[in-house]
Amino acid sequence: MKKLMIIVVSILIMTALGQAQFGLGASAGMLNPGLDKSDVSESQFDPGWGYEFLIRHNLAQIGDSIQVKARWSYRYFKTTTELPNVLEIWFKFNYLTLDMFVDLLKSETFGLYSGLGGSLVSVNAEKDFLKVTETAFVPEIVLGGELLLSQYYNLFTECSFQFGSIKTNDDQIPLTGFRIVLGATMFLVTE
Repeated sequence: MKKLMIIVVSILIMTALGQAQFGLGASAGMLNPGLDKSDVSESQFDPGWGYEFLIRHNLAQIGDSIQVKARWSYRYFKTTTELPNVLEIWFKFNYLTLDMFVDLLKSETFGLYSGLGGSLVSVNAEKDFLKVTETAFVPEIVLGGELLLSQYYNLFTECSFQFGSIKTNDDQIPLTGFRIVLGATMFLVTE
């Protein structure tokens, strides 16, 4: 936890010193990690709900027109699935995510962006005698749009596609799916 705090504080200092854009935000929405079934038990995750908190900042300038942005986020989502001999069980997903993205289109009031990211996902579930605690790396592709309300505020909607799997008993349940969220960002430092 200390290392994470040191990293976050370092990012805040570097961003403020460079006068790069920096913002805090939150979003909520749906996660559907169940586009694929497992091979052994044919278990598949149902759509679920969740929220996230994020830190967003400019990362690098490439040429005159391309700005690479980074977003660090904590995500919490909850969903169910049916496992053999257990029936329905709730799974909790805790994501630590880093996304990097660029603007595809940008105007004074609207922006369309896309990028790549990765998450360290901790998955927990417990019911009767079954306890599942797994950690996996999950890459993702991000596509989103933002409405710029002012210099300091935006609303955004985003869809990301993730790929991966977790182990439960003798089975690998795929985490391949998508996430759709609606959120807002408050920029503390603007360009």
